[in-house]
Amino acid sequence: MSMIYVIFLEIIDRLFKRAMSYVGKDYLCHTLWDEYVEFEFSREQ
Repeated sequence: MSMIYVIFLEIIDRLFKRAMSYVGKDYLCHTLWDEYVEFEFSREQ
């Protein structure tokens, strides 16, 4: 992986975590949670 790609993934991860801290476990934010889970799974592959 290139360094720019790694930095990009870190930025996206921080943005997701910040968004999660704002919405918490609110039921109506399931689309954000779905995107976050998909992002995490894609990083593992």
